[in-house]
Amino acid sequence: MGLRLKKTCVVAGVLLAALTTFALTACGDDDSSSSTGGNTSGVASVEKYDDLPHCTKNRYGEVMYVENEGTYFECGGGDWTEVDSAKVDSIQAECSSSVEVSSSSVKSSSSVKRDVADTAVVELVKVDSVAVSGFAQKGPFESGSVVTVYGLDSLLEKTKTKFTGKVTGDSGAYSVSKIVLPSQYALVEVNGFYKNENTGKKTSGTKVTLSALVDLSEGKSVKANVNVFTELEYARAKQLVLKEKYNVPAAKKRATKELIALLDGTGDDNLMSTSISLSDTNSAGTTLLAAGLLLQGDRSAAKFGRELSDIAGLFAAKGNLDSAALRADMADWAFQKDSADGFASIRNNIASMKLSDTVSSFEPLLYAFWTSEYGLGSCVDSIEWSIKKKDSRLCGGGDCDGFVCEANRWHKASVLDMDFGFTCNPSRADSVYQSKTDGRYFACKDLKWMVATRLTFEKQLLGECNSKNDGVLKASDSLGNFTCKNGAWEFATEMDRDGSYCTAQRADSIYKANSGAYYICKNLEWKKSDVRSYDIQNLGVCNSYKAYMVKSSEHSGKFVCENNEWREADEIESELGTCMRQSESGAVYKLTLRGSTLYYRCSNYWEWEETNELSYNVYKLGTCASSNDRTMKESETMGQFVCEDGKWRQAYGYEKKEGLCTAAREGELIEYNHSMLGMLYYQCQNRNWKQISKAEYIMGTPGSCNFTTKKDTLTVDNVKYYCYKNVDGDGYSWQKMVLVDSRDNQQYPLVRIGDQIWMAKNLNYRYYQKTYNGIAKDTSSYCYKDSVSYCNKYGRLYIWSAATDSVGKFSASHTRGVCPEGWRLPSTNDLRALIDSVGGSSVAAKALKTRTGWASYDSGDGVSVSGNGNDTYGFSAMPAGFIDGGGFGGVTRYVSFWSYTTRSSTDAYELIVDFTHQVRLEYTYKKFASSVRCLRD
Repeated sequence: MGLRLKKTCVVAGVLLAALTTFALTACGDDDSSSSTGGNTSGVASVEKYDDLPHCTKNRYGEVMYVENEGTYFECGGGDWTEVDSAKVDSIQAECSSSVEVSSSSVKSSSSVKRDVADTAVVELVKVDSVAVSGFAQKGPFESGSVVTVYGLDSLLEKTKTKFTGKVTGDSGAYSVSKIVLPSQYALVEVNGFYKNENTGKKTSGTKVTLSALVDLSEGKSVKANVNVFTELEYARAKQLVLKEKYNVPAAKKRATKELIALLDGTGDDNLMSTSISLSDTNSAGTTLLAAGLLLQGDRSAAKFGRELSDIAGLFAAKGNLDSAALRADMADWAFQKDSADGFASIRNNIASMKLSDTVSSFEPLLYAFWTSEYGLGSCVDSIEWSIKKKDSRLCGGGDCDGFVCEANRWHKASVLDMDFGFTCNPSRADSVYQSKTDGRYFACKDLKWMVATRLTFEKQLLGECNSKNDGVLKASDSLGNFTCKNGAWEFATEMDRDGSYCTAQRADSIYKANSGAYYICKNLEWKKSDVRSYDIQNLGVCNSYKAYMVKSSEHSGKFVCENNEWREADEIESELGTCMRQSESGAVYKLTLRGSTLYYRCSNYWEWEETNELSYNVYKLGTCASSNDRTMKESETMGQFVCEDGKWRQAYGYEKKEGLCTAAREGELIEYNHSMLGMLYYQCQNRNWKQISKAEYIMGTPGSCNFTTKKDTLTVDNVKYYCYKNVDGDGYSWQKMVLVDSRDNQQYPLVRIGDQIWMAKNLNYRYYQKTYNGIAKDTSSYCYKDSVSYCNKYGRLYIWSAATDSVGKFSASHTRGVCPEGWRLPSTNDLRALIDSVGGSSVAAKALKTRTGWASYDSGDGVSVSGNGNDTYGFSAMPAGFIDGGGFGGVTRYVSFWSYTTRSSTDAYELIVDFTHQVRLEYTYKKFASSVRCLRD
């Protein structure tokens, strides 16, 4: 940094996140830039004038040496101006006579010379029953926020000794009393939520902590405010005391001075940050307010708390905030608030806090902050309406935004300002310019860019049109010739160029000029016409002899003569002519428009109506009559059609492949692979292809199912069928191995074992029995443990009277019982036949049980044996359990199936299958509940 021409040989340039880099440089410091050439004053130097940094407000008074010119330049008034070297030597001499720090002193990070008093030992004083009070403000901390006073050790770190209090009221006021400490130095720490000046809202979520280094030796009642300056001061003071051997009072004083300098603020040399408050309207209070606004920005309380810690560390190291990223972020925020009138909103927020009668003028500081950081300099009358670009170092490698100096303030330049390279200002009023970006035209009107036309731009280039050049013909750059008429430039007509005249003989006639324009002679003047009118004129007379005739014009397409006037033909008429001129009844026409094929016929109203491809193809096929009935014919675009019952229909896919079903093909079977439905099967019956099942196709004919030929079961596509006698008793047919109970639409898979057909799933029909005074009670069938999920899995459990339908709800025969129509309960003989069919009682359990769901059992020698079966025949017996005198039981271990065979009035037989692979016929109480499997009757 260069030498600054001030009485104190110290330079205090400032940057809070976005102003110029803060540095403290002693005159003639060893760290200053080396001098070359004629520079013998120890002043920083650059090679050429263009290398000088921006001359901002914060550099005013700074001197730098330009080597290739051998001259000193001083920053002032926004520009670098040449300065006499004698003035530089005078300042150097003044610096040389200042008090030097002894060689044993440690240099501060900013190379400021210290007074002897700054390092003098300060006597420690014991504090007894002292009270400290003040204001805790970021904005004001919320009432109830905790205030803690800590004693400090020799390293200015908190000790375990502490005293607490709270914030009261809306201004952030706090107090802590009866403080007793061995030393006068303490740390006041506030933790809580605060009123955010930028948003006007109280923070939430994360509490923020601010602290202040306080000297309690000033009396029994000490005033100390806590704010962002005291937070930064504490970090800086620790650095000065521990690293540069300052005593605490001197460290606090210097830190406060550096803080005030961050925004070029001024204050008493003895000012302490703990004495500054947001209610102060002086320079220090305004600086505190502006700094707090910048540090807060759009940050949440949590983010503000985190980043403030980093900022404190940055300030502690050098007494400045020399972070390019932080400065850029804060400058961008300040600019956005300034340009969006956000400062007014912030002012209202602060006013609503009622900290003072007036709100400090923080706006000029924030304006100066972002304009200085952007490198814009001062906006003065001499550069009014000029444009400057933002400092390129802040543009991230992209094109920088521009700013306009207007009314002594910088404003963001518009896109057009940057495009043209100048602003719309009084000197350019009513002038028209062409954009270099998109070629559009804009006029400067009332200090704003307004959209203009190319014509306006071209007329401007032609110059003034007045009585002196009336009738003069001039050529524009790109819009052809213009004629000066009655004080205004007008497009020159062909007649203006060749001297032709509009006469009575040419009245209402249209002519095409060499330029391609069209003119009509009206009232002895040439008026602009159009190509359509010109074309209609050339079509000739439209009368009754040409009614509905379609005729092509030279340029404008086709026209129709209608009602003695030419009108434009629509797209259909242009291709097909008018409907009135078509005489063929029922004719359908095909045409292509805009890449699409369309079909039209002449309606009864003599208008073209759109139809479809099908009607076109049917029309092209010709007549469908009895003479060609049941014949197939190829259409023009839609494949084959069949003449049937006097109408053409599209042939089905199987007809296209196999041909028509005729008397000669009666009974013939075919298969057809449908693109969406897969393989389909048909049989020729009565001259029509009738769809049949795959089973019927494989068996050869629908009547192939019968027991005498032993073709009693069939598997097609993993679906089982069985040969089933029709309900009406007339023959047999193939049926899927599934039963749909018509009473509740529940489905049951079926299995054929031997000569028997069984349900392959327990019955789940909910049976009701009237048991008391004619009221229906659901007491005859149950879900295991009354859970519907068990019913869905295992079926229902029935007492014997319900299983046999003892009340005759479905049939007088108890053998049908609760089973669906056509099915019945098994007898003990039926159950023995089932056991025999699967190999006998020694293997029946495993053969009938499901492969999963059964409990394991101990074989007797400590080995666990799985209770699951093989389900060899698909009977799928599951361990559904039962209800006996002890209630529900047996799930995963037993299943029992009722027979209709009784032993006594209280007992009936059932088949029991258990988890130990045992199967047996036993009798049990009819009042117990078991499962039901129905047998095909």
